[in-house]
Amino acid sequence: MDKRYITLRDGKRIYVETYNKGHKRNLLMLHGGPGEGCGDLRYQAIKLSEHFNVVIFDQRGVLRSEKIEDDENFGLEFLIDDCEDLKNILGFDSWSVLGHSFGGELALLYAIKYPSSVGKVIFECPTFYYPMSIHSIYIKYINIAEKAGMIEFAKEIRELVDNASDIGVLTDNMRRLITATMKFDRQIEVSKEIEEVNSITDATDEQWQNGGTHLCRLQKEGKINENMIPLISELKCPSLLILGKYDPVCFHEQIEFYSKHSSKGSIITFYNSDHRAHDEEPTKFTDTVVQFINN
Repeated sequence: MDKRYITLRDGKRIYVETYNKGHKRNLLMLHGGPGEGCGDLRYQAIKLSEHFNVVIFDQRGVLRSEKIEDDENFGLEFLIDDCEDLKNILGFDSWSVLGHSFGGELALLYAIKYPSSVGKVIFECPTFYYPMSIHSIYIKYINIAEKAGMIEFAKEIRELVDNASDIGVLTDNMRRLITATMKFDRQIEVSKEIEEVNSITDATDEQWQNGGTHLCRLQKEGKINENMIPLISELKCPSLLILGKYDPVCFHEQIEFYSKHSSKGSIITFYNSDHRAHDEEPTKFTDTVVQFINN
């Protein structure tokens, strides 16, 4: 593994990890959030680097990458173009792209804008319509709260969902909801080895705050809240949709549209996973990705 900072076309520096073992095929992995950082993908990057040259990175303005200043231009299009910029800087002609959660939306938009750069796309528990994914998460945990007898709390949260006109309000309150209902939710174990490999220990307290700025700026621009689901029909390359059985982020309408309108798409469900199939069923995940890209 090679850790380094790469300067993009406009002088912005991003943190990048490359796992290049001289393979013929290349794989870009895009983390979720928005604003979480690439550490959560490191275990799979190591495993998949036995088959492909793998690249993961903290997206522009996130964690160890250079922070986004209040007065600088930034938006969703920057993140898409950063993928192409990074490909060119690293000297790759093309690569497959794997996007987790919000990274799935970026993978879709990137593959559509730069079709000659993307061989295949893997969407892991993606969101193609961010506000609806947030609502779906709320519905899941409201139901958990009601089943656990937390009736007043569930009522309070439901009223919040019904009356919130700003998706940012729901995003800000989501952690409180999940924390309050966590002990009643289905617990899916992730091994200590994976957690240790994925842990980020080289970031400062200030850098941990950068993801919040990244998200706020995307919310302010507004494009992140647009419905990207119809764009699935514009995807020309082969694609795979990986679902976690207990994941609320990739909600039913997304799955149904993908099933009907992706021209070269297929779907696989991980029956013992929630939102992080790459860590919750790691061996199956690695095998699935390798088989899809190599076939």
